Amino acid sequence: MYRNKASINRKLSCLKLYKKLRVLEQYGSACYAHIFVPSLLLTATVLFFISTYVCLKLVGKIPMPGFLLFPGVLVNCIGVLLLMTNEAANVFGNSKQVLDECKIIIQPPHKSKLVYQMAAACTPMKVRFGQNFIDKLTPLIMMNFCLSQTVSILLIH
Repeated sequence: MYRNKASINRKLSCLKLYKKLRVLEQYGSACYAHIFVPSLLLTATVLFFISTYVCLKLVGKIPMPGFLLFPGVLVNCIGVLLLMTNEAANVFGNSKQVLDECKIIIQPPHKSKLVYQMAAACTPMKVRFGQNFIDKLTPLIMMNFCLSQTVSILLIH
């Protein structure tokens, strides 16, 4: 009896910790979702367009020490667009995996229905920007958009 009660308390404390992390995630999304994340992604996208265009079209027209700035900006933009959005997508994927494992461990035949209901009520954490959130395909979609727009700009000129 004591072991079962300790196990339930451990699972409850784990779920309470997840709920606290969820509150922290909601607070972070409320602070950064409307201004910081969209402006960072927009800035990285625009700088990606400009630096790619300069690297491909204006390679001989800009003197060499100044030209080296644009490949560096391009690498940084790719890093922001791929790495930042990938890590934000990992928040969603990892929290979903943890919740699925928690729901498997706490099955309905378990003695405490409260623990199972608490686990079933938890939702995965999401990094939001605006009204959307970043999932695992967001980095690929952003790079596809950037590259297709860059190709369009290059074909126009």
